[in-house]
Amino acid sequence: MEDLGKCPICDSDGSVLYSLTPDYIREKLTSYFNAPVDSDLILSKYDIVRCRKCSMEYSMPMKAGDKIFYDWVTEQASYYPSARWEWGVVLNDIIGRGLVNAHLLEVGSGSGNFLKQAQGIKGLSPVGIDPTRTSVDECCQKGLVVYCETIDDYINNEKHDIDKFDFIVAFHTLEHVTDPKGFLTSLMPLLKPKASMFLSTPFSPMSFEKSWFDPLNHPPHHLTRWNVESYKELARQLGM
Repeated sequence: MEDLGKCPICDSDGSVLYSLTPDYIREKLTSYFNAPVDSDLILSKYDIVRCRKCSMEYSMPMKAGDKIFYDWVTEQASYYPSARWEWGVVLNDIIGRGLVNAHLLEVGSGSGNFLKQAQGIKGLSPVGIDPTRTSVDECCQKGLVVYCETIDDYINNEKHDIDKFDFIVAFHTLEHVTDPKGFLTSLMPLLKPKASMFLSTPFSPMSFEKSWFDPLNHPPHHLTRWNVESYKELARQLGM
């Protein structure tokens, strides 16, 4: 019997919606970026499973893209967006708090476009972390403070001056990790009392997915596909 795993949010059973072969994933990535996938990249077969309780879709196996995959995908010219609509919503919320000497951590800073905007807010000191070296180098070239570290690396690095944040943001990061609930649990010790955490992911299935397959909203790029009910369940699980 095929192992469908358990929902990474509520630990419930799920059912398979469809399967993706390595050849299919490679074909769709090549078409999307109009660039051949690195020949050294080894892809896996994935089942897309929907949780019967919270309706979140997750991949089996929960196997994220490796360094070769992310080195390739982050080199594509159209990979990082110049802006996201939610950035303005978050920054306006932060400005409205009127905090002085506030600190913000962005997890998964990418090319640093959000941090660059946050850097311009008076009284806000933003820093970022990202595990991809090329992305961190790009941020540093823009004059941003970004560390090539995981969350655990940051927490355990005694050289960091800041150990608590007023704001933690993670845009289009949650869907990449193998344990989203554990990911957010690990961030909670970095929050000051009454601090805020802002998250965003694609809403799945997105409307255009009825017309064409989006390889970036599927594994090995995205391991989970989120909707309102799955977010509500995540909040219940974390007591947030």
